[in-house]
Amino acid sequence: MAPPQGIVPGKRTRVVVVASQKGGVGKTTTTANLAASLASAGFVVGTIDLELQGQLGVSFGAFAQKPKDVGSAVVDFLDVIEDISAFGKVGTEIALDDPRLDITPRLIERMIDRTALLKGFEGSGSLWVLGSVMSLTERAKGEIAKRGWEAMATLRQLILREVGGYFDFILIDTPPSNDALASLGLAAADYVVAVCNPKIATADGARVVRNSVMRIPKRTDGLCNPVFLGTILNEAQPKSRRTPETDAVDEYLVKHDLQPFSAIINASPQISASYGISRPIVIDEPGYAASKWYETLTQELLNRISEADRAQAASELEAAG
Repeated sequence: MAPPQGIVPGKRTRVVVVASQKGGVGKTTTTANLAASLASAGFVVGTIDLELQGQLGVSFGAFAQKPKDVGSAVVDFLDVIEDISAFGKVGTEIALDDPRLDITPRLIERMIDRTALLKGFEGSGSLWVLGSVMSLTERAKGEIAKRGWEAMATLRQLILREVGGYFDFILIDTPPSNDALASLGLAAADYVVAVCNPKIATADGARVVRNSVMRIPKRTDGLCNPVFLGTILNEAQPKSRRTPETDAVDEYLVKHDLQPFSAIINASPQISASYGISRPIVIDEPGYAASKWYETLTQELLNRISEADRAQAASELEAAG
């Protein structure tokens, strides 16, 4: 894999959220394999599981327990913010490096190191997981929902403060919905990719994700500005098994400017089999065709991130001039 210009390990943390509005599209498997592909290519990668079921952690053989879980981290940070809220809003009046925002354990101390999975990959980076415990993530969901959009920047602020200089990439797996956890994840992102399969309902779900991303800046008073990078087609079918609905999905993604990735992930029992033994297929069987699909997808993801970075830099330069 050849990282495009500007995407260099150790230079900047980029948060990528993988989202869907419909369940069952392979979003968690996609997140796990993208993270593993980046880590095996030499990047320092963190993953965060915002799903109540905690399946992203399971896919890496990482099983969260309180307080080393995402729900506890979010609630602890919310409590600290509430204690000092009379002094202003985090990210504006209150600087992210304010010592009053310290939480214990620190975020990196709550994450599980799964770098051992990369053994055998020459020049690999590292791989970490912040898992989910259902009851604790459910509590975090309730606390975020109670506070409304004022609290949606919480996870992004926590990431930037605690581990912003440690990871090259952080990938976040979000719930297949429009609930508080999904919004929390989208608001944490630098970049968002949607996942769908060859079903119209899931393609429309990608449109819902894109539209939700577009509303984040206004709803967070400009604290969060995620960029929608496009839609990944998962569980694609070969030409011999394509249906009218498959063609309709392709047309729908283009018609609604959902920026479909040219790299697709075909339906494969090998992907599910690797997931079942808590090793993403790009780690379990790197020589398989399915692993090459994810490698190609990861390369395209990096290229799109690089293009988005250049567009943002050009926009900022134009605004300054």
